[in-house]
Amino acid sequence: MRPLEQGVPAIWGDISRDDILHAAGIPQARMLVMAVPEWHAIRLGIERARRMNPRLFVVARATAAAHVEDLRALRVDAVVQPEFEGGLEMVRRALAQCERGDDEIDRLTEALRRGLYDGEPG
Repeated sequence: MRPLEQGVPAIWGDISRDDILHAAGIPQARMLVMAVPEWHAIRLGIERARRMNPRLFVVARATAAAHVEDLRALRVDAVVQPEFEGGLEMVRRALAQCERGDDEIDRLTEALRRGLYDGEPG
């Protein structure tokens, strides 16, 4: 069943347009999650939403690893790069199958995440 059929309010439109951001309540919102796969829509949506509400907590999808730094420059609070995260889960499962301990796997994956998201050496 679709959200509208369940009585969940939904807005359909271009997230980079001010009228859509207003309709979504961005000026009063506490959080914005940008999960769309189009980089330009993500960037424009964040820039315009921040103009409307500078205190907004923003979680955004990096459509490519190269966009992580660009999102940081836009003051995004949390960045997720889905392809990286999917690859990391594959590594986790492969290491577990090789009988590596959970602590070792956690250390490795956290180091890899810091390398991508925080720019720290992995």
